[in-house]
Amino acid sequence: MTKLFSKQIFNQPEFFTNKDFIKIFDKIFKAGGEVALVGGVVRSILLNEGLPNKQLSFDLATNLHSKKLIKIFGDEIKYIEEGLRHGTVIIKSNNFIFEVTTLREDNDSTGRYSSVIFQNNWKKDSARRDLTINSIYLDINGKIFDPNDGIRDLMIGNVQFIGNIEERLQEDYLRLIRYVRFFSKYSKFKITNNKILVLKKYSYKVRTLSRERLIDESRKIFSQTIKNCIIAADIMMKTDLDIACYGEKFDLTKLHELKELNIEINWIQKVAILLNNKIKNTNILKNFPISSLESKILNNLKCRFTKENINSLLSNQWQKHVYYLGDDVGIKLLMSIDLSEKTMKRYYDIINFETPKFPLNGHDLIKRGFKQGKEIGKNLNRIEKKWVNSNFMLTKNELLDEIRIET
Repeated sequence: MTKLFSKQIFNQPEFFTNKDFIKIFDKIFKAGGEVALVGGVVRSILLNEGLPNKQLSFDLATNLHSKKLIKIFGDEIKYIEEGLRHGTVIIKSNNFIFEVTTLREDNDSTGRYSSVIFQNNWKKDSARRDLTINSIYLDINGKIFDPNDGIRDLMIGNVQFIGNIEERLQEDYLRLIRYVRFFSKYSKFKITNNKILVLKKYSYKVRTLSRERLIDESRKIFSQTIKNCIIAADIMMKTDLDIACYGEKFDLTKLHELKELNIEINWIQKVAILLNNKIKNTNILKNFPISSLESKILNNLKCRFTKENINSLLSNQWQKHVYYLGDDVGIKLLMSIDLSEKTMKRYYDIINFETPKFPLNGHDLIKRGFKQGKEIGKNLNRIEKKWVNSNFMLTKNELLDEIRIET
């Protein structure tokens, strides 16, 4: 590797010795190229964070042009034309995925897209990156190139742009959201008023970004711990990034309550909770590329509990009401009522309650002489109610006896 790589780390992870991992580096070396890790895995290694040995994704930087990489790796390599224009290809090697990008300079940035100039200069490549902590390069021998003092900033918790913050944001407005994500995860300081003002100044520009990019960052931000999510959401509220991304102001009240309960939920539930007072009247994330499961969760949380629902869940017969009220009952209860010792206890009751499965189905009734049709469903519903009202205690045989007695 170039002499720029000098500092040595000694806590190299186990995958550095994996043959599938080494193979990628060896092929580039044999073709006369240089290559190094950059990005999230480097940060995790430096912070001694645990990393799995399988299903890992790596960002690699190399001085080889993407067209040469395609020749070297052949069928192992994948790319799309947009990525190729920016020098990026994907290589999969068994349990590892590598996103490999040619060293480059960004040129003529518009806030959404940049034309690039490929080159052979690691310093210039580092200078185009957004944050100092994202510009640390690590080679396979454990040597580091850190031209922007990213390691120091990472260790002291200083999330800092490379160069002028306004210039870096104007190059790519996704950096507004990326900054929030990295700050909430790594910063050990409070965000300055100056940064709040700058982020707020450009927050409306987020609307020019593709929905795919916004959802990808949203998942990453709100898949963090609730503590980190509160930090991120607070910054987004102060800078109007909440409105720019989701069309509404956040409300942190319920997320703080969940922090008190010391629980973790998925990212789409956190977004719904942040929009607690508006979600039922808004088309949040409409036409955004979220999964069918995420869409189902969001739509379910839009349907609020009535006062009758709440009272039934706080009663001694709460189990049977949980059975009928569907998914995310605990979260919906917290979204519908102020937190108290009673609601807190009932929330834990609900999330620890394993909803029993009704032991009968239509085939059981057909065996008892019923003909296929509406009568089967009608009788199943009737018997299911008896089973629920027995506190789920009636056995399958006892329920079958009910069929024999009443039909």
